[in-house]
Amino acid sequence: MRSTRKTLTLLNSLLQTHGLTITHATNRLRFLKLVELLTPTEIAMKKLTFGGNWPGCYTIPEDLDGIRACISPGVGDTVSFELDLFAQTKIPSILVDSTVSPPSEIPDSFVYLPRLVAPSSSEQLNHINVQELIEISDTNFGRGDCILSIDIEGDEMDVFKYMSPIHLERFRIIVVEFHYLDLWADNEYFDKYVWPVFQKLFDFFALVHIHDTYASYGGPKIHKIQLPAALEMTFLRRDRLN
Repeated sequence: MRSTRKTLTLLNSLLQTHGLTITHATNRLRFLKLVELLTPTEIAMKKLTFGGNWPGCYTIPEDLDGIRACISPGVGDTVSFELDLFAQTKIPSILVDSTVSPPSEIPDSFVYLPRLVAPSSSEQLNHINVQELIEISDTNFGRGDCILSIDIEGDEMDVFKYMSPIHLERFRIIVVEFHYLDLWADNEYFDKYVWPVFQKLFDFFALVHIHDTYASYGGPKIHKIQLPAALEMTFLRRDRLN
């Protein structure tokens, strides 16, 4: 065993000079358990799609009465989901993204923040955490349940891992795009991020919708299961299932 580890260490050292590395494969049984968990729960309520056609559309359950706001980190080039949601339900959005110019023609009730969502806030790094976003929602729209629509190109794992259950439960509905699924093949990453994040989500939420994204070609094959490059998932808080 020691000689094997020593050999792997030497190989990694050589490969790293070329920007490569050796990783341990994700535990097969745990990975297959996750795949099993990613089967959507059947719900009686209707599911609605806002935002027109891909990209920018999301599917959520028709459980919107009393929702105060949609918190949307990572709006990118389109806010079609948030605009359509507002047009049909009058639910305003808090748009959070410093990587693009402020969206044009958004309703006056919307809040736009040129910040990046991260596990902890930092003015120096221009980071804002979910707790602050919830506080902004409470201040602007009143305390109550929110929607979280998050598409932050791979940083979603960090945000969910370090989000407290108190703040997680403030969301009735979560729509998230999970990126870089090829990292799920790395056992260290899977154990550090993927498994703990989904355990936390499933403690409080049921998965009610899942599909690959419009740009999900070229995904990894892990333990003979072909995955897309990215997955969009919708979660509904468990107390809303009945």
